[in-house]
Amino acid sequence: EIASCLVGSEMCIRDSLRVALTQRHACPGANWRYCNAQIALGATIALSMTSSFSNLQLAESLARAVADMGYESMTPIQAQAIPVVLTGKDVMGAAQTGTGKTAAFSLPLLQRLMRHENTSASPARHPVRALVLLPTRELADQVAQQIAQYAKYTKLRSTVVFGGMDMKPQTLELKKGVEVLVATPGRLLDHIEAKNAVLNQVCLLYTSPSPRDKRQ
Repeated sequence: EIASCLVGSEMCIRDSLRVALTQRHACPGANWRYCNAQIALGATIALSMTSSFSNLQLAESLARAVADMGYESMTPIQAQAIPVVLTGKDVMGAAQTGTGKTAAFSLPLLQRLMRHENTSASPARHPVRALVLLPTRELADQVAQQIAQYAKYTKLRSTVVFGGMDMKPQTLELKKGVEVLVATPGRLLDHIEAKNAVLNQVCLLYTSPSPRDKRQ
């Protein structure tokens, strides 16, 4: 199983980000709702009542993107996590690779950011409000592409920053303003030190453990 967490309560953001960047471990203690994809048989009936994406009441632009991707029924981790994240509670989830964890956190993340959606060209109107912190550049790139697909009919902006490439193109994207920033810890610290990334308005933080943490 792979455990990840999404922090939605603003009081936990600063501590969670500090721990994620300095120790690269999972999120510190909070009022977690733990979601495990291994569901007891008795819970299957309850989950079936909310297992359709159409029951989530997502914004029309998000629902349209979900339909484009052919999604109809939620996987167990999605059915357990998405409704909780939408209420603003912190979630720690565990599920096997390929079970839809990216949608499980990114769809409610985008839904909660919809109130900040705007068409302004000013970067000041598009501060980073959601940070997705991932351990490898391959995973960061993959997740960023999926988030862009989910948000393609919205006015929300997203970008990804990771090491192994020139910072200049990443800096240009950050300077334009983005609501969702996907990053690896090392490159994020580079941009923070260069004052390219300002995180004082982050209200949603998603972290995934490093391969080393998964073995522990």
